[in-house]
Amino acid sequence: MALEINRSEFDPDIGVYHLNGRLDAVEAPTAYDHMIENLGECRKIVLDLSGVDYMSSGGLSILIRLVHRLRSEGGDLYCAAAQPFVQKVFDIVSFDSILKVYEEVDEAVDAFGQ
Repeated sequence: MALEINRSEFDPDIGVYHLNGRLDAVEAPTAYDHMIENLGECRKIVLDLSGVDYMSSGGLSILIRLVHRLRSEGGDLYCAAAQPFVQKVFDIVSFDSILKVYEEVDEAVDAFGQ
């Protein structure tokens, strides 16, 4: 199944991307391009991973590229609602040392306000 990406905004400063499908080496480059092209003025992004059932190293690499890009522009990237497999991948590679991972999308959005 191709990765689906939908975007919503909680306010003008925070965008939320809802991902559904597999974030692997095949889908990752297209996903990265799509997210960058649709940033608008938002530099604070939450990735809702509740619909992502698989993530490979290719998926991890685009998250790292995205977080570096956003931070270089004064923003940041938070992940939320990771499925058990994806959370296990994050745990194995200590991904929480690179970016913040929250259990719920609302938690991640609220964290930008603190």
